Amino acid sequence: MPRYRFRAADAAGRVVEGVREGTDDRALARSLRAEGLTPLDLSEARAPRRALGLRRGRTRRMGADAMVLFTRQLATLVEARLPLDQALGSIAGQDDGSGMAAVANDVLGGVRRGASLADALAGVTAAGRPVFSRGYVALVRAGEASGALGRVLEDLAQSLARSRALDREVRAALTYPAVVLAATVAALALLLVAVIPEFAPLFDDVGDALPLNARVVRAASDLVRGFWREGLIGLMAIVLAAIRLSRLEAVRRRLDGLAMRVPVVGGLIAIAEAARFTRALATLLTHGVEVAPALEMSVATLRNRHLADRLEAAIAQVRRGEGVAGPLEAADALPPLAIQLIRAGESASRLPAMLDTAAGILEADLRRRMQQVVSLVTPGLTILLGIVVALVIGAVLGAIMSTYDLPF
Repeated sequence: MPRYRFRAADAAGRVVEGVREGTDDRALARSLRAEGLTPLDLSEARAPRRALGLRRGRTRRMGADAMVLFTRQLATLVEARLPLDQALGSIAGQDDGSGMAAVANDVLGGVRRGASLADALAGVTAAGRPVFSRGYVALVRAGEASGALGRVLEDLAQSLARSRALDREVRAALTYPAVVLAATVAALALLLVAVIPEFAPLFDDVGDALPLNARVVRAASDLVRGFWREGLIGLMAIVLAAIRLSRLEAVRRRLDGLAMRVPVVGGLIAIAEAARFTRALATLLTHGVEVAPALEMSVATLRNRHLADRLEAAIAQVRRGEGVAGPLEAADALPPLAIQLIRAGESASRLPAMLDTAAGILEADLRRRMQQVVSLVTPGLTILLGIVVALVIGAVLGAIMSTYDLPF
């Protein structure tokens, strides 16, 4: 019989804690109530679960794909008229290692304790941070209030899936250039560490007649071979320091601002963030969330703090009744096309629909621009790899020609 840790309040309001056996948490709750105690918290007292950190408040964070799957499965089960606790129990039984089962189990615990689904979702945290965003919780709360929870969850799953698909496409587009760049660095390191030293006697024989490019290549080879350990340690120290500094809010804001000034890169970031913002805002407004809270939640989805700060400054103006398009335009954080569509939607009282249209256009524009950048960068990196190899080979050939006193 499973053992449960419990916290309960007696008639005088004192909190009682302990461990008891029970067939399930519902049976234990009934037993506690029969003794005049009001259950506050029940959790299965199994050592492996505590070791893995899967208790309420210490749930493993789900990845983006698992979040989409969780939302879609919950939407399907709710639309099928399955009771909420059974729907969550069904998802909790699918332990695929993604963290979804643990999250569903914690949400189920909250629901069984009498919380609404939205409140149960808001109470699940991992490493001290909420697993579900404020926007996610707000949409679920709106769905519960309107009686259309299944439809809201399905729309939310589609929105999350679109965002995930866009992120995946961007990463896929950047994969090949990254591989070519890594190959360039690896080829250069191989030449300097393994190839050039084989020609060291030749370089010594030439002496002062060694061409300048050969001298540079040999010096680089000696430097890499002589100080590769120190260089590797220094590189690791720089990376670790950069990671730590990037976690500081002030440094992150500064870096995000600098990223926006980088040619091409800044434009891509602006479009990606605008697409994310408009998609989130459209979803929230479609399901009845008020404009100002919806703006705050949508801003919270942005990854670039520089743009987020600008948009946050516009929310105060929206709260003062100055509309939506005007303050967003003054913030200078969204592309002109998005502002035009927002203004048109606001004028025609079709703001959610126009925001959804703007998100689709921005996502398509981002894909097109990414393809253009990749089509230019990839050949450039390939040419760079060829130039690097050619320079090293040219240096070696120059040394050989100098040995035989041949023109080169």
